[in-house]
Order: sequence, then structure tokens, then C-alpha cells
Amino acid sequence: MNDKKHYLGLGLKLSASLFDFNSDILSPQQQQDYTLYTNDIPESLEPNIGFGFYYHTPRFYFGYSIPRMIQDEKYFLIRHNYFITGGLISLSNSIELKPSLLLKFTSRSPVSYDFSTLLYFNKSIWFGPQLKNLVSISNDVIQSGAGIGLIAGIHISNSFSVGYVFSNSIGIRNFTDTYSHEFLLRYEFNPRAFGVLRSPRIF
Repeated sequence: MNDKKHYLGLGLKLSASLFDFNSDILSPQQQQDYTLYTNDIPESLEPNIGFGFYYHTPRFYFGYSIPRMIQDEKYFLIRHNYFITGGLISLSNSIELKPSLLLKFTSRSPVSYDFSTLLYFNKSIWFGPQLKNLVSISNDVIQSGAGIGLIAGIHISNSFSVGYVFSNSIGIRNFTDTYSHEFLLRYEFNPRAFGVLRSPRIF
């Protein structure tokens, strides 16, 4: 957008979903269930369109997207809205703070969030907490809770990174054994061909 490395990316998504009711895979207790075999349900092709934008500078970014803009509750196609933002804050010559936030808005549902704040050392090692909300629906009872975790990782080279995430949930009684362990392996290709746009990232 200018000489200060401000970039704006726009995206358009075209998609279609093919829905078909296959009664042959069902095993009803009542073989002559007329609700299944007397209604001829035709195939349905549902086109859709999505849109998004992503703005970033060397130390800040935000974006917004709607993967499916056309709703059809008959097929449980509900519009989801996503918003992301984050950046880098210098604390010293060797330490930076990297906050990031993801929000998801869906009609008739609570706002979903995922927030993390990482300490970044010498552009090589990072770790910090993660917080996100969780919702459980059981027997028409809605329970709200939170997922808490710890993220850590290291850049082994300019292209290769490894990481680890430990998380747990609190506040939802019917969640049991909710500890999770995740491992991250990331390799970033660096094309040298002119005109190839790399996936934009903060680092």
C-alpha cells in the first residue's frame, strides 16, 4: 500500500456442497418406516460464496472473513464471522511480546474467543499462556467454561520450527479427562522465483 511495508490482502471463495440422502446406509428397527422410504428426497447442490481481508505491517495485523455468506438452516449452513488481530511489542532489545486474538461470531451462539500472549526471546524462543472459551450442550443444558493452556516453541532455523501446547478446561462439569498435548512442526518454504507471494506472517 506504501513504502512502509503496509499490505492489504483480499480473498474471494467460491464453493458448492452436494447433499444427498442415502437411505441404504440406515438400519431402522422398523423396516417399513414410511418416513424414510416414501419421501423421495432429491439431490441438492448448494452454491456459496465467501470473502475476507487481511491487513498487516511488520509489527501489526488484523483481518476479517466470512467463509460462507449464504445461510441455509435446512442444511445447517450458518454464517460464521471471524476476526483476527495481533502484533509485536518491544520490551527490550532481545524480548518482544506477541499478543493475538481470534473472535468468532455466529447467530444465536455465544461469541467464541481465543487469546494468547507470548514472550519472544531473541526471535528464536517463545512461550506464554492461552485462554479460550468453551461451550457444552447436554440434554438442552448449556454450560460455559474456559480452556487454559501453555504454548512454547523454538525456531531451529529460518524455515523450521517446533512447538508444544498443553491445555485443560475448567468450569464444565461434564468434561472429563480434558488434558490435551499438541506438538507443532512447521516448515516454511522460501521460493526464489520472481512473482511468488509467500504466506504473510508476523515472523
